[in-house]
Amino acid sequence: MNVSVFAGSADGTQKMQQDAVELGRMLAQNGHTILQGGSTAGLMGMALNEFQKYSDDVEIVIPRRYMTEFKGLKCKELHVTATLGERIETFMALSDFAVALPGGTGTLHEILSAAEMSGHEFNGRIAAINTQGYYEGLKTQIAAGQTLGLVRAEAPVMFVNTVKELESVLAKKSKDIDSKAQ
Repeated sequence: MNVSVFAGSADGTQKMQQDAVELGRMLAQNGHTILQGGSTAGLMGMALNEFQKYSDDVEIVIPRRYMTEFKGLKCKELHVTATLGERIETFMALSDFAVALPGGTGTLHEILSAAEMSGHEFNGRIAAINTQGYYEGLKTQIAAGQTLGLVRAEAPVMFVNTVKELESVLAKKSKDIDSKAQ
């Protein structure tokens, strides 16, 4: 399954770092391909480095203007886009599922863009790993939007507390994809 991974380029807390490493390992050991934005910094880099210890199934999606920052990561496919907007569209077109570790405004933009595209350009779901309650504010905002009729009842963003919990969600999603393919 193709899984987009969104995460901060900062290191975060020790627990966030542990989750990033655990996520990279879990995705690789379960045979997933990851799509990411070419960053080797922070939580994103930690997840990528751990993933690449077990698998080389990495696809990079990066805007042309950031190619100078691209450090030639080993990847099976490189997708260069014209803009950041096209980048997120490419992520969603190629992904079966998206996962977000804690991150800054870029990660929040990716989560909300994926949520908006869900059911349109993106037929998957997005799970935010709520390490140390990091996404409680977003969870509250989505719930308020649902209460007020501004966000559909089945929000495309789900919140999980652990990578193990996410692993169960991904296993179910993989089975769903396999049964539809048959």
